[in-house]
Amino acid sequence: MSVLLVFFYLVFLCQIFVISIFYPSRFVRRVSHIVENYPPSDYPKLYPKGYDFDTVRTATVGLKIYQWMNRLVALVGLAILGAMLWSGYQPDIKGGDEIFVLLFFGLQVTPHIFAEFSALKQYRLMRHANSNSKRTATLSPRKLFDFVSPILVGTAALMFIAWVAVYLYDAGLTTPWQTEVYWSLGSLTLGNLVLAAMVFKFIRGKKHDPYIAQEDQNRVIRGQVLTCVITSIAASSFLIIITAVRAFNLDIFEPVLNSLYLQMLFALALELTYRNAKVERIDFDVYRNDLAV
Repeated sequence: MSVLLVFFYLVFLCQIFVISIFYPSRFVRRVSHIVENYPPSDYPKLYPKGYDFDTVRTATVGLKIYQWMNRLVALVGLAILGAMLWSGYQPDIKGGDEIFVLLFFGLQVTPHIFAEFSALKQYRLMRHANSNSKRTATLSPRKLFDFVSPILVGTAALMFIAWVAVYLYDAGLTTPWQTEVYWSLGSLTLGNLVLAAMVFKFIRGKKHDPYIAQEDQNRVIRGQVLTCVITSIAASSFLIIITAVRAFNLDIFEPVLNSLYLQMLFALALELTYRNAKVERIDFDVYRNDLAV
């Protein structure tokens, strides 16, 4: 077995572990800690009527389903690796096998998408249940550089320009552009515009959680904005690397590079979320009954 193939198996195993085992376990521990230490009896606003986690028992069942979904996906990934090993799989020297990495990643994030929809449902019901007509607002509007360094934003812009320069140089400045060139330029430009729109929404949009303390909200926004900016930097950097790989006919490395890139983005998003919204720092008193506060 070649060194490259061994490395591919190790990277793919790491993808299974990071996305389907490690971070789901952290999520389960985080939610279990909240449910056990901040129960519906004392913090009713955190559990609006109609939400799936309106009782500790239901929350426990829901978390077990989420956990088993991830375990099932992990088993599928291990089965795929076993079948590859049994069949004597070898990466195509011309590339293209990265599509299987992308498809499996799509399967891996399915449980996380369900968890996100559950959270959005919780926030929607919380807003509906919020009968407090009194509204509070910060005295000054939130600004981009309140949450992210100008240097980081500038780096994102420079990396995008660098990718455009590298890509156009590789595509050829004196030859007619093919459809792929326009598609690549348009897709990454659109992707950055979507990230910019998300940042604007995070900073200026309404709060998902109507009860959240302002300090906690600012930490949540900081994590969201940082995720978007660093995602832009990572995407441009990754595409520069892929352009170089293809220019030197090293397409065989693309499955490994795609797997590493997806793992990094996934871990980045969750680490920033967890670090900026640590359970120990959240003000849960806002979820008590008004009479109990």
